[in-house]
Amino acid sequence: MPARVRLAAPADLAALKALDDFHNVTEALIAAGEIFVATGPDDQPLAYAYFNYTFFWKGWVAALLVHPQHRRSGLGSTLLQVLETQCRAPKIFISTSLCNTPMQACLGKNGYKLAGLIENLGPQAELIYFKPTPKQAVEIHKW
Repeated sequence: MPARVRLAAPADLAALKALDDFHNVTEALIAAGEIFVATGPDDQPLAYAYFNYTFFWKGWVAALLVHPQHRRSGLGSTLLQVLETQCRAPKIFISTSLCNTPMQACLGKNGYKLAGLIENLGPQAELIYFKPTPKQAVEIHKW
């Protein structure tokens, strides 16, 4: 399924909240330009990624969610590829729970490497993955 990826607009908020049981998306995140959506032919969001630089000043995909009826259709991969090209940091990071084997497979297929494991964040351990970005930007530290 060819998808269009764009920044979320305020008009997408209701559709994104319906898509996401966790309700990660807010008006403030949309206004900050941190929510990217993959849309179908009718321009309705079928998947989204919440992206920022809050993980040690690296690119951080804080959430990536695909509508259950559209999983394994390439939407997650498409969002990741767009974020990689948009990322201004030399690396992009993402996490998934230990039990989420479909996401682990998606990350492996897209060239992400396991960086580590974090225990005690929730009921499952969290696996952290990373990938160098195409730009290999110079890191800027704010100490």
